[in-house]
Amino acid sequence: MFREKTRGNLRAEWEYIGEGMSGDYDPDDPNDVELLRFSIVDVNTDEQLEDSSYCTQMPVDTDVEILDRALELILDAAGSKRELESLSWMKPEDFAMRTRVRTDTVYNFDELSESAQQTALEWFAQANQECYDPDDLTMVFAETLKEWGFPHDDKAIEYRLSYSQGDGVAFYGTIDVNQYLRKTQQLTKFRPLLRSDDMYIEAWITRNSFGHHYSHYNTMSVESNVENYEYTLTENQHKLAELLQESLEEHVVHVSQELERMGYAELEYITSREYIVEQIEINEYEFTEDGKLI
Repeated sequence: MFREKTRGNLRAEWEYIGEGMSGDYDPDDPNDVELLRFSIVDVNTDEQLEDSSYCTQMPVDTDVEILDRALELILDAAGSKRELESLSWMKPEDFAMRTRVRTDTVYNFDELSESAQQTALEWFAQANQECYDPDDLTMVFAETLKEWGFPHDDKAIEYRLSYSQGDGVAFYGTIDVNQYLRKTQQLTKFRPLLRSDDMYIEAWITRNSFGHHYSHYNTMSVESNVENYEYTLTENQHKLAELLQESLEEHVVHVSQELERMGYAELEYITSREYIVEQIEINEYEFTEDGKLI
């Protein structure tokens, strides 16, 4: 742990987990920099708050006084995802005392020409993509999958969203059939499979042959098993078991496609003009005439 600061029941802390300018730090890239990440933790449970951990532009060798001042801002922003996201852009220069007199002209974003604004927007869009934490999307996907009764732990979810063939979202593991039926309002329909203690129902999602190279709705295979420990299934129960299998297969595809849409929407939002301009205004960033960040 580099530095930490506690206020009430919250603790803001700096840590280095191997991140650089474009994801993992690359020691072979002379232009890469080891960057710090901040997080906010509940001191009572020692658990990290949701949406409170972000990689920043702060190198690991940043002066401790600057890191401490930054921790105060982080604690001030606790509870606001947007404010914490905007702080992911902070860098040591933001805290340095400006003692020199500028001889160049400084521009706010709205003072830039259209072409200079586009240059700034493109730079921020690329930086947002490179610094985006994949775990943020995984958590979003997990919440939806849990509602459906589908596998939702970190290891169960796989995705790739790069606008390429084979991209999408997949999830593997055991299905909570009761939760699935509650979500789809089918408990009454499948009651004959549930009302006896002798009935046993299980369902799960496995990776098919396509899943070794891709992650999307067509890389998952749904399997289910309905048994009665004491008696042979009735004809009606057999039909319901088949209908349950079909229903699961249909909704696994539906949810996978919906998560893919959600994922792309989130990635598009963090590169949108609306989001970037909001970041710029909150942080009061300044630019050169040609749109480069100062």
